[in-house]
Amino acid sequence: MIIGSRSMTSNTVWYAITQALKCNGVTQVFGLPSDDLALMIEIKKNNINFLITKDQRNAMFMATGYSLAMNQLGVCVVGKGPAMMNCMTGVLEADAQCAPVLIIATSTKTEKYGFNRSFQEANQYEVVSPLAKWAHRVESADSIHWVMKKAIFLATSGSPGPVYIEIPEDIGFQQVQKNEFSSYIPTIHSKLSADVENINKARRMIKESTKPIIIYGGGTKRGRDRHILKAFAEWLRAPIFVTASGRGAISEEDPLFCGLAGLYCPAHMMELITQSDLFISVGSRLEETATFGWEASLKANKIIQINISEQGFNLLYDSFNLQGDAEEILSKLMETSIPREDSYQWIEFAENLKNHLFREKDAVTYHYNQLRVADILNVLNSYLPKEVVFVHENGLQDMWSYFYPYHALKAGQDAITPSEQTPLGFGAAAAVGVAQAQKDKMVVAIVGDGAFNLFQSDLSTVVQNKIPIIYVVLNNGGYGWLAYQNKNNGASSVFIHEEESALIGVHSNLHHLQVKSCHELVDSIKEAMAAYRVGKSVILECFVQVNDVAYALKDIYGDFPIKER
Repeated sequence: MIIGSRSMTSNTVWYAITQALKCNGVTQVFGLPSDDLALMIEIKKNNINFLITKDQRNAMFMATGYSLAMNQLGVCVVGKGPAMMNCMTGVLEADAQCAPVLIIATSTKTEKYGFNRSFQEANQYEVVSPLAKWAHRVESADSIHWVMKKAIFLATSGSPGPVYIEIPEDIGFQQVQKNEFSSYIPTIHSKLSADVENINKARRMIKESTKPIIIYGGGTKRGRDRHILKAFAEWLRAPIFVTASGRGAISEEDPLFCGLAGLYCPAHMMELITQSDLFISVGSRLEETATFGWEASLKANKIIQINISEQGFNLLYDSFNLQGDAEEILSKLMETSIPREDSYQWIEFAENLKNHLFREKDAVTYHYNQLRVADILNVLNSYLPKEVVFVHENGLQDMWSYFYPYHALKAGQDAITPSEQTPLGFGAAAAVGVAQAQKDKMVVAIVGDGAFNLFQSDLSTVVQNKIPIIYVVLNNGGYGWLAYQNKNNGASSVFIHEEESALIGVHSNLHHLQVKSCHELVDSIKEAMAAYRVGKSVILECFVQVNDVAYALKDIYGDFPIKER
């Protein structure tokens, strides 16, 4: 095979990379390849699907979404210089998500590297290194075997994360002396647990508690058996909260489930937080959004943090830290019973507060003439099937979906949310990766029009590859978070264009529906599902008002509600 003036045989570095991917079970790659197309061609020759995107940033988001949905390695392939730099927002997000993503980029050939006169030369390694678990520029063809083994091992071990491999253009075409992947067996990761002494100390803390609360973070979704999370809550008889990235770790129909933590905690559930005497955080970094409004209670009470990595612990709080695999630690904690005779009163108290939440929700929905986000979520909850993966953005209107029970996951449903970084457009692009990963489930992305417009360069990628997704686009005319604050400050909005649809454009072979009133919702969602089931992607464009804001966000200032002042 001839690519440019180079001849490709089966023993090049490109071939070795492809063999490493195959040995580790990789069947899907995302990216926009380098100009010589060499790695893309080798990948396709070996029956690995290569989804060619229009934008490298979207490719990284897709690979991250795929990784989170599959709970395995995601792969992104890009070119050099500006191509790699365009990935950096995605690398930032993969790092914050602890998503195992392998980024393979080309770079300036070895003999010219560092001269700073080569076409598209950039110090890619130095830029990406702070955000990657490991970064490496390949210096010789025969090193590719250990480089690939180490990269994939580090990406998927312990607390997962992105890794970066840089292939100089000349080295990619060089011959490798032998194929070490012909008999390669991928590493099976062992589960690590805390020692007996610390397990016993945690048990004593639990035994002394009368009002414990559990916080499940995104790390709990990487376990092999999520049933342990439910079993632990029932053993402890404690209310459950999840962080935004922890949604889906446990069914939100579970009687012990009480909503999202911190910023997204319903106001009526704050009585639970202020009365609790022990917080058990599992698989969470306890980021700012997960603790917002809870800080005083967390500082005043005992905390047990359980994380796989020492970097996952929030040391702002005086807590007892257990490092190890969450499933192993929770299983060991449950090996003995914990007598807590008054625990049923604590659970009953939580149930009464939850009942108030549902009454409040019923009072908000379907009582207004204009279309409201709460109404949209209510109809989605009612009509979508159980086998659904929701993918979220984090804009002003779509944040309604973070407030339970306005949006509540049924048993069997899952959610992919942005990390604390909340990069604009992540959810819209990640939905493509999720759809490639979970082909047996309906994928529904709840996004704002600003985020959707940023993603639109890859709508044609969705269409051409026949990837069915339902995009629920909450159209407020632009950037709602900025516009809402600008109006609160008495200024006229420069972020909203209310007189016209803000969607840049839609493709003729997408099923596009517009919804402007509550009365159109049910029929439109039924039509959207029918189109999805015949393999179409759907844009359900819902026209909402910029002042349609969840109660907790009414007084926002900068990144957070007014309390921050």
